[in-house]
Amino acid sequence: MKGCFLSIFLLLLLSGCAPVGPQTLEHPHACGDGPACVSAFPWGTWQFVHLIEFRLPGGGGGTVIGITVLDGTALKCALTTTEGMTLFEATDNGGLSIIHALPPFDRPGFAQGLMADVRTLFMRPPGSPSCGMFDSEPGCRFRYRAGTTDVVLSADGCRQITTWTAAGMVARTITTHDCTLRHGYRLARSLILKAWGKGGYVLKMKLLRAQQGL
Repeated sequence: MKGCFLSIFLLLLLSGCAPVGPQTLEHPHACGDGPACVSAFPWGTWQFVHLIEFRLPGGGGGTVIGITVLDGTALKCALTTTEGMTLFEATDNGGLSIIHALPPFDRPGFAQGLMADVRTLFMRPPGSPSCGMFDSEPGCRFRYRAGTTDVVLSADGCRQITTWTAAGMVARTITTHDCTLRHGYRLARSLILKAWGKGGYVLKMKLLRAQQGL
């Protein structure tokens, strides 16, 4: 099945407090091809398959398989059970098209939230970034009408991505682990995505397969 996946709209409730406002980017300078920016997002055509663990806010939860296919700016997404039954499938190529959705993945706003997760993980934000230092770690910042995306490159070769709304509220944070450089992209074998705010959730994702140039 060609598809793309990602995220569950109702999951682990976040604990603790959300970060307040983007941190200072020290010594900012234009860097369209800076290493932190270029390697943070895949280029070209890719397919990713992840094992995703989740819990529903009211209790319960489970494990699903997420399939993500990227082709330029086009996305194909699917969520399946571990046995292979399709729970959700959609495409986004400038407009969202839901192909299949079983409850609770047919709830209003789920598909939009899913695509926002996918784009935060895999799609380079619009505009030209500025590079600099976040504390002692190099990174880059994208500013655009809807908000800000910060990418921090850690000493172990992994990255952290944080998105902020136009009002300066944190929207999503992504922390990656066990990374390797593949086709110029810092591929993570595991990651944690947190969506902040009311109805926030956490996704714990383990990479099962990644293929470039389908």
